[in-house]
Amino acid sequence: SVARIHPHDLPRLEQARRSVNGAVVEYRWLHPDGKTRWVRTRMRRWHGDDERSVDLGVVQDITAEREATLALREKLGFIQKITARAPGVVFQLRRNLDGDYQFLYVGDPIASMYRGITPAQIQADTRCALDLHHPDDLPGFYESIAQSARLLTPWEHEYRLRFGDGEVRWLLGQATPERDELGATIWNGFV
Repeated sequence: SVARIHPHDLPRLEQARRSVNGAVVEYRWLHPDGKTRWVRTRMRRWHGDDERSVDLGVVQDITAEREATLALREKLGFIQKITARAPGVVFQLRRNLDGDYQFLYVGDPIASMYRGITPAQIQADTRCALDLHHPDDLPGFYESIAQSARLLTPWEHEYRLRFGDGEVRWLLGQATPERDELGATIWNGFV
């Protein structure tokens, strides 16, 4: 019943009903028990060979999904607040089965440590961080991570960053590895 749709969400749902273009719409629906449920719907118009059309729709209760997403966002916000104030940078690094590395999480202080490189940049492309590593330190850096992955022993490695203006910074990275359910290695650590 339209009367049970949250008033703020009704215009978006009505627009989807008019266009019937397959767009996904999420909205709140007041259940008869008084609780608000989250619903996802998609509507599409199907045209037959005889020029007649039929409007098709799918409705799915996504309340549990929305609640889990909200809880996860709250936890991530809490973690970001703590790690932003912690000395150094907290990170989570994954070595995929194909050998590629991906930062799943990097704390905000990375921007000052790596002089302007943001967590989002490092998560999108680990090369932007590795390009600052002193070239003489890279072989040992890679070997220490490979050994940690092979033996599942804690990783600890001292290395240098070298910036374009000649500044050199020494860092000490430490992390604990574990295997995920797919066999990839994930390190949780700090620099």
